[in-house]
Order: sequence, then C-alpha cells, then structure tokens
Amino acid sequence: MRVVSVAQMRSAEAWCDARGLTGPALMEIAGRAIADALLAHPGSRDSRAFVVLVGPGNNGGDGLVAARWLARRGRRVCAILSRARAQSALVDLLHEWGGTTLVLGHVDHGHAVLREIDRAEIIVDALLGIGHRSDAPVTGPVATLLSLAGSSGHPVAAVDLPSGLDADSGRADERTARCALTLTLGAVKRGLLIADGPGRAGEVVACDIGIPEAAWPEEVPRALDATMSRRLLPPRPPDGHKGTFGHVLVVGGSLQYRGAPVLAGRAALRVGAGLATIAYPAEANIATSPELIHLPLGESVEPLHAAARAGTYRAIAIGPGLGQSDRAVAILDAALGSEPLRHAAPWVVDADALNILAHRDRWWDLLPEGRVLTPHPGEMARLLGRKL
Repeated sequence: MRVVSVAQMRSAEAWCDARGLTGPALMEIAGRAIADALLAHPGSRDSRAFVVLVGPGNNGGDGLVAARWLARRGRRVCAILSRARAQSALVDLLHEWGGTTLVLGHVDHGHAVLREIDRAEIIVDALLGIGHRSDAPVTGPVATLLSLAGSSGHPVAAVDLPSGLDADSGRADERTARCALTLTLGAVKRGLLIADGPGRAGEVVACDIGIPEAAWPEEVPRALDATMSRRLLPPRPPDGHKGTFGHVLVVGGSLQYRGAPVLAGRAALRVGAGLATIAYPAEANIATSPELIHLPLGESVEPLHAAARAGTYRAIAIGPGLGQSDRAVAILDAALGSEPLRHAAPWVVDADALNILAHRDRWWDLLPEGRVLTPHPGEMARLLGRKL
C-alpha cells in the first residue's frame, strides 16, 4: 500500500479513469471494501446498527455504497445526509435493500436524526474526503453532524480519513472526530501519519480498491503494512528452535532505569528472536527475567568482546536506560572501540546512547556501518544541535 499526497491520489484516479476504471466503478469497489472491512474488524463485526453520515461529495457516495452493503448483510442501517443529493440513485439502491435515509435540516427529520444517532452502535463518517483543506473551517450541516458524532459516545469509523483532517498536512479541524478506526481507500493518505492525523484516525486499515501498481510513480513511498511485513519476514521452518532464529544483544540499563533493557529484550523475543541477552552495569542489579540471558558488566566490557568474537549476535541494540553517567559513557566508548562488536552485527542506537553521542564532534563517524538510529524528536534535536 502506498503513502500518497492528494495530488498523487488524484493522478492515480485519473490514470484509472483513462483506462476504463471510472469514478463510479471505484466508488462501488470502495463502498463494498468499507463494508467488508467493518464486518471483519473485531471492533465492529458484531455490531447490528450502523449510522452512516453522508456528505455531498464522493466520500458521501462511498458511504452510501457501504451502507447498502451493510444492509444487504442484515445490519440495521440509517444514512443521514448533510443535504439532499442531486443524484439519488445511490439512495434509491440503499432503500431497495432495507436501509433508511434522513436529511439533516429536513423539517420532519430533526428528532429522527437524534434518535438514530442515539440508537447506533457504530457511526460511519463519510462526510468529507481528501478535498478538505485545513485553511477552510468545517461549517454548516457537516459541522453539525460531526458535533453530533463526537458527542454521541459511540465509536466512529472514518471513510478514507476523518472528516476535517487535511489529507496532506495532517491538520485537523476542531470538530474532527477522534475515530476508533479509519478505512483508507486505495492508498494511505499522508495526513493520517503526521501532525493531528494519528490522534484523530485511530487504527488505520488500508482497503484495496483495485488501483494497480502501474498507476503509482516509482517515487511514491510504500506503507509498511501487514502484507509487506509478511513478504519481508523470512519463513520460520517448523523444525526450527531458539538457535535458528537469531540472538539479540541489548546493552543498557542503570540504577535509575533498570527496566529499559528488560523491555527491549522481551520485545526482541516477541518479534521473533530466538534468544536475547541483556548486558548492563553490574551495579544496576537488574532482577532476573527468566526468558532473558543476563550479562552483568564489571569494570571491563570484555564479556561483550568474547561473545562478539564467537559470532553469537545477529543484532545489537545499545542505549535503552543507559543513562549519561561516567559509567554509561565508558560502556558506550568501550563498545564503539570494540572491533568485534563493531563487526558482529547491525547496531540499533537508541535513547541515552544518542544523548551521549550528541556531545561528540562528528558523532556519525564514530558509529559502525549498518547502524540504525531511533531518536524521538528531543533526541533528534540534540543530535542536530537544534532546539525544538
């Protein structure tokens, strides 16, 4: 699945349209994909009553198709339209399958709108799509429906992206709902991953709507999703054992931060490593974690050299909970100066190892090849010599 800007998404849609995969066809595919994803997701698959909030554009059309498929699958569905749609065929089809519709502002529908939202188990937000920009505040009926959804207490699932979220910048309108789930269509919109996006989108599930790979320029990046992860991870042989799946070394810990290397070691095991060793200053006196190999370090880091010379490790993480004491600096310097460790395996440089390096001139020259740095914004600012 690709990560795209609005312009790139529009370009891919135009590419499809020129080859016969038109907008209405994509809408049908998208609506069904939304319904399928809702009925497969643990948070909504047992729900029987859905309210779909329908905007005036294509996002609302996707929502109406999804509403129809939910109704076809036996769910109670009410679509609440922000205004009457000029093209009513999608509304008529929804009625054919037992769904109902209301129009916000219709003289006879006011109390019914509130009643349907109150009765809903899941609210589906299909009000605004990728055309919304953060410099245009959400107003009118769409704002009213977003406010009703936000105050309902029900989980909200967004179609493509939460309404009011800028698909490029990730900036959200004040009325944008905090969704439990976002079903993004065709590609992951950049705004879901930055700024306000993660806090408003909730869990992001990518829905394939039939846009082929050829529609995307090569420079459009890919999202690391479950499909790509499965393809990148090596197969695990059924006769494998702990020695088959690699050994991770975590160097870190201190008197104040005893848990950090333990958590990192456990995480390594959870993602598939067969063995994990935590090496830490002996004075940290880290309590035994039976699933981890413990390697307390005295004044010397020779135990690390010996294991590295033996070719034990497949990956090395250095820095979690290390602190910035003289002892921490000595351990990092010893590791950086150890040829066996530098060549043993790829390094992940994290946390206090980064903070110590930030005080060194040309710190990047001190690190071995193949290293991966994992700074949070504050650590990155220190490495760059800047203020947040």
